[in-house]
Formats: sequence, C-alpha cells, structure tokens
Amino acid sequence: MSRNYGWKSRDMFSAAMMSIRHGVYHKEFSYSSYGTLCYRFRKFVSFLQDNGINRLESISPDCVIRYGKGLADLVMHEQIQSCYAQCLVSAINTVLSKASSGQWESISPTRDCEIPKRSSVRRCPTCALSIICEGIEKIRMSGLHRQAYIAELCIFLGLRVKEASLIDCVSSYNELLGDGIISITKGSKGGRPRKLEEINPDQVEIIKKAAEFQGSGDSLIPENMNWKKWNNNELSKGRKVLRYLNIYGYRELRSAYAAEKYFSITNQPAPCNGGRIVDKDLDKHARQVIAKELGHGRIDVVSSYIGGRR
Repeated sequence: MSRNYGWKSRDMFSAAMMSIRHGVYHKEFSYSSYGTLCYRFRKFVSFLQDNGINRLESISPDCVIRYGKGLADLVMHEQIQSCYAQCLVSAINTVLSKASSGQWESISPTRDCEIPKRSSVRRCPTCALSIICEGIEKIRMSGLHRQAYIAELCIFLGLRVKEASLIDCVSSYNELLGDGIISITKGSKGGRPRKLEEINPDQVEIIKKAAEFQGSGDSLIPENMNWKKWNNNELSKGRKVLRYLNIYGYRELRSAYAAEKYFSITNQPAPCNGGRIVDKDLDKHARQVIAKELGHGRIDVVSSYIGGRR
C-alpha cells in the first residue's frame, strides 16, 4: 500500500482531507462537517509534526491518547471547555476511520484520554464585543456581506443563526416601526414563536441596515438556496473567518449577547466572565429575561450561555 493509506498525497493532512472529501461526495458528510473536521484535525497534525510523525499509518492509539491527555490538562486549567476537547478527539477518530477504511479503533475522549465529562454549565469566558466586531468586519471585508449581517443579528439581537438567516428583515423593520416589537417565527427551536420587545436604537439600526441589504428577497438567504444548502455551503465561510479569531461559531455570538444582557440588568459580569452573584433575586430575574429573549422555556438553560448560579 502506498503512503497515507493510498490517498494519493505524501502530505498527511492533505491525504486525510481527501478521504473526507470522498465522504462528502458520497454523502457521508456534509460540507459544514468537512470544514469542521478540517479545522480540528489540523490541530492534531501540528502535534504529530512536533513529535516527528508524518504518515497516517504511523499514528498509534497511544499517540492520540497523549494528545487527548494534553487537552485534558487544558480543560483542568479552564483554558478550553471539556465539550470542545472531546470534539477534537472525536474528529481524529472520524478522520482516521475514514482514511483507513474502517481499520482505526476509536479512542474514548473520557475513558482513554481522561477528559472530564461534558457539562452544560458554561465556564469559559465569552468573547469580547470588540473582538466579535472585528470578526464581523473581517467577514464583510471578505465580501461575505450576508454572513456579516447574520452575525450582527446574532450578537446584537441574540438570534440563533437559523433564525437570523430566515428572518424577513424588511417585514421585521416595518413591524418594529409600527408596534415596536420583532416577531421571531422562522427557524426557532421547536417551532416556538416569540417576540423581542424593548428594542434599543442600536438594534433598530441593525435591522434597518439588514432590511436595506435584503431588498426584495424573503430573507438574507439567496433566493436560489434553501436553509440546508445555505448552512452547508456559504454560511460556513463566515464561520471560518470567525475561527481565525478563536470565535468558535455563531453560537458564541449568542452567548456574548446573553452575557452583555446579564451585565446590563445586574451591573455584574456574567459568572462565566468572573462575575459574582451579589443579589440572587436579581440574578434570577436576569436569567428569566435572557431565557425569554433567547426563546427558552427554562432559566436553567441560560447557564450554558453565561455560567451557573453558584
């Protein structure tokens, strides 16, 4: 067998990605999954090269476990989240299984690498608003204007990326001028509609600019695409730009919105940002407001955005 399981490349990373592209062609993976696997496996390749490994066949279970235990140390020192560390190891399993045609035996992130089990309570800080705005500007400078407006809707209105993609900004702006509210009906979790109230001038300006850009379309998604195609193709280009600034996807923008909202209500940083809960009743009120704005029925879910109540 030729080098790198016969994937026609002497470069280890290129060969691995060829195998995943083969999977995309045969509908084993989506285009967005390809981008995610590419990003995560590249980190592992850097580790391999530092350890003198340059062939896929030379990757042993012990090598992956050493890498995983290094990630576990980062989790223990609160430099990364456990869920992210587990995803990095899972990506290695996925890529090596595909590249080796199923010969690879998966490594357990928790049992073998000792990465702590996932917790729904957020512990790592949210991204600073200045860094997020820098990321959005980079998206726009890359010519990805639709993606930039969607990112702005996520960070300044707290929308899910699907909601921000499907919302009719023109109708929403007209509704805002008439009733002073914005109705979220498309792309919401579980199909549950909600209304955004107490819209501030900055949010009005965001909706206005997005509506002007949208023009005669029904949403910010191009008329020749549906949500699935948009999410798997063009939308992922914006994610890649954000990741260069260590912003791991559009959901991070929603977490940052929740943290900003928490601070505006309590005058304290969110717990995940090092804040203390001085007034338990005020903390509970802030979580109720955030849960309602983000479209959740329980305030416990808010902990995954801003941190726990202890």
